[in-house]
Amino acid sequence: GYGPVPASRKALKRAGIEVKDLDIIESNEAFAVQSMTVAQELGLPAVVLMETAGRALAQTVTRRLGAPDGRYVTVLAGAGNNGGDGLIAALRLHQAGHRVWISRVESAAPPGTDVAWALSLCEKAGLVTHPCAPTEHWGLAIDALFGLGARPGLGAHHDEWLRLMRTGRNMLRSSQ
Repeated sequence: GYGPVPASRKALKRAGIEVKDLDIIESNEAFAVQSMTVAQELGLPAVVLMETAGRALAQTVTRRLGAPDGRYVTVLAGAGNNGGDGLIAALRLHQAGHRVWISRVESAAPPGTDVAWALSLCEKAGLVTHPCAPTEHWGLAIDALFGLGARPGLGAHHDEWLRLMRTGRNMLRSSQ
């Protein structure tokens, strides 16, 4: 149905991008707002949604890239649940043999319980988070930064990283 169209337009406007800027969009992403509402109404735990979203994102990347080829899959993970989705995607890609670089935006407040859970899973698997973009070549980047609450002004190095990601051809945006 038409349900996700207004929310998708609002999210694109907040992020300052247009549909033509997207390299890939999964049809399921367009229905995310409806899924979140159903999950909230039914009382589904956020970690279940985070695991599901992260796994689906990792599957999308795997379909796009194919077998691991030595290039980094880079994840820019924000402090909210969208960042948690990205962390789970990073974990699943790492488990599938891809080289993963996590560039994590630190927040003044500690991460919420669900994001802390995703971060602990990554740390247990030996993944390290970095405050900046990778210096080596990356094959694909995942923007798991803002979700529907996009806000600019993260600091010079992250603003530059976002610019690089948004002008690159191998960009996958994750949204709530």
